[in-house]
Amino acid sequence: VFGLVGTSVAIATIVTELTHVDQALPALLIWLLGFAFLLGFWLCMAAGINASARNSASAGLMLLSVWVVTALLTPALISASLNMIAPPPDRLHGVLELRAIDSDLNQRRDAVSEAYYNAEPDNRPIRQGDEYEEYFVGEFYPRVLAFDAAYAPLAAAREQARVHQARTLRLGSVLSPSLALKLLSEDLAGGAPERRTHFLASADLYQTAWREHFDY
Repeated sequence: VFGLVGTSVAIATIVTELTHVDQALPALLIWLLGFAFLLGFWLCMAAGINASARNSASAGLMLLSVWVVTALLTPALISASLNMIAPPPDRLHGVLELRAIDSDLNQRRDAVSEAYYNAEPDNRPIRQGDEYEEYFVGEFYPRVLAFDAAYAPLAAAREQARVHQARTLRLGSVLSPSLALKLLSEDLAGGAPERRTHFLASADLYQTAWREHFDY
């Protein structure tokens, strides 16, 4: 069964990534190495139990007990402990932070706009528009820049909290080979928080480059 699963995953990955085999192959090899470790763990466990058990019924019961503990109970306990040791970012708190920043900037939009145009006088609108144009043209861009500057540290802290939680969970997964393989699969599939953090940083750099291109 283990061999069939491993072979099926390898074939499916190669067929799916035919145009990017060179990129998918390292991740596939790492996953197969992790899968081989899981297979080796259960083979050693089965061999040890069979050598010490008095009969096949006892061996089967002991092996089932080990599977329940390592594959079900241990991951559940690790997840429960993780929420206390490294809790995930509070989504509601994040939404409230966003609204607070947006509300504050709206209340101070005249001061925010004036501060921006004093620093960048060449970007000041040539003509004075009506109230609609002033809000969505003259004031919008300065408020967006101010919002990004105010929210950037909060967003970075939330991403670091996710990374810390993921790393703590990986440390705990040494107690459960099944959980370790699950986390390895998720990381190789692109679900690692570190990859998300890198993507967001790259997106910020790209956005900054475009803003500088149009500003200057």
